[in-house]
Amino acid sequence: MWQKIKLWNILLKIIFICLLNLPSYTKAQNTTKDTFTVQMFKFSDPSPEGWNQPYSGTIRFPKTSGEWRKIYLIQKIKCDVRTSADTFPCGEWDYHTHTVLTDSTGERFELAGFITPYGKRLDLGPNGKEFIYDITDYAPILTGTKRIISGNNQELLDLKFVFIKGKPELKSIAVRNIYPTGLYSYGALAKDSIFKSTKVILDPRTKHVSLLSRISGHGHFGPYNCCEWVAKKHSWRVNGEEKFLWNIWKDCGMNPIHPQGGTWQFDRAGWCPGTKIDEFPFDLTPWINLKDTLTLDYAIDPPFHLEEEQGEYRQCHQLIEYEEYNFENDAAMEEIIRPTNKDEYARFNPTCQSPMVVVKNTGKNNLTQIDIEHGLDNHKKQIYHWNGLVLPGEKITVYLPNIEFRKIKNSKYYIANILKVNGLEDKNKNNNTQRSPYQAPMILPEKWILKIEANDQNRANETSYSILNDQGTVVISRDNLEDSTVYKDKIKLTPGCYTLVIKDKKQDGMIKHWWLRNSEPDKVGTNGNIEITQTNGVLIKKLPFDFADTLYFAFFVGKIP
Repeated sequence: MWQKIKLWNILLKIIFICLLNLPSYTKAQNTTKDTFTVQMFKFSDPSPEGWNQPYSGTIRFPKTSGEWRKIYLIQKIKCDVRTSADTFPCGEWDYHTHTVLTDSTGERFELAGFITPYGKRLDLGPNGKEFIYDITDYAPILTGTKRIISGNNQELLDLKFVFIKGKPELKSIAVRNIYPTGLYSYGALAKDSIFKSTKVILDPRTKHVSLLSRISGHGHFGPYNCCEWVAKKHSWRVNGEEKFLWNIWKDCGMNPIHPQGGTWQFDRAGWCPGTKIDEFPFDLTPWINLKDTLTLDYAIDPPFHLEEEQGEYRQCHQLIEYEEYNFENDAAMEEIIRPTNKDEYARFNPTCQSPMVVVKNTGKNNLTQIDIEHGLDNHKKQIYHWNGLVLPGEKITVYLPNIEFRKIKNSKYYIANILKVNGLEDKNKNNNTQRSPYQAPMILPEKWILKIEANDQNRANETSYSILNDQGTVVISRDNLEDSTVYKDKIKLTPGCYTLVIKDKKQDGMIKHWWLRNSEPDKVGTNGNIEITQTNGVLIKKLPFDFADTLYFAFFVGKIP
């Protein structure tokens, strides 16, 4: 009897442990009539334990792929003392992190890549920073129960999936990994010992095919510190012929998360600290006519130096198949870059400059004309007629005529809306409009002082400034600064909206070269300083000297009517 009781107690413990380790399922929430939101992780979730550990859990997506006009992955990161990576609220170092879906067969699909920011002395604010990924192409695998990992334990993570009902411009019907996603040595990649030529059998329904490459370089080997700090050419051969050749290199000078604790401002191989990893889509449709297979082969530049072979590349290569376009003539208003409150475009906002929007050709035909209506809500809109050429599936950035920012006081949103495409009414109105909240620039007096304390170490002449009016015309400027000199320029402006633009030729801002403190301490130098003061010297605004490439500071002069 005692043995039976003992055996039963052991069995109960086993059952309890199994239940304890079962993944928690998220709950889907219908936020609006046409939107379906699935929350994966929240800031309140415990920070994962262990070195560089990701958040992990199981999710319930909609049971079937259905028709989704858009699917977004919304990622927010936040500094907090509860993070378990180290003693900093945000982890000290920059690490590559990835949002990865695992299906019932155990196959892993990377949905997005992100590099954490340098966290020393970093504050991402009480609400964190938000990054949005368009993952509509992954619709075929975003169904049913799946396993998700994302982020790491350097920051708190909030992650959700947003499904918007409607007809997509192109319905994806299959997603597959061309090669296994992972971290690979440069030497093995260059010798072609890993990624061999591969043949893909297409779905009989396929009308269009896209190849997506997501690559980031890591390591410090050889004379040029490969593969983080070296630009290498990558290529794809399609059916035996080289069709795509591109560089993996990313400009970090306008990094939206700034300043950070490390060398965040310098360009890198496909990434910057605190940004998404670059994606490169390639249209393979021209090579699938009357064929049901594709032969694909990846290649990379050979190493410049033998030591470079020890460097690494994180690589993800995926093939996405689509049915035919749903619309002949269609354009989508994809994003508003300015004016907006979106974290990814914080370096360009608040603004007094002309609006910038991103438009995508989502129709089967070439895009040659677009009529765009835009302006502030509660105010009369203006119409801009754009002419050019955008191929199907491609995007362009459109600079629109400036708006009356002095009417900003009674407005909450900037709105951009597509009226006509190729001279015809755009019948797919679901993707025509974007509206974005924004922050109004601060108000300065008509007379004030711009105080600049220049760097030493022969760096002062790297810095220059100009003040632009709302039409982009330079009204005041200065360059050829001298080392260790304090400038107190008297600024006098008429009422209006202006932008102070401070540039640095070497993309290192006005911060001292602290990274030389061990190797070349004599070249560290001193920090610069930028202040806006009243004419009597009282401080109005202190601007960051660690701005890397360009600092934009928008302001009003006079009252906002």
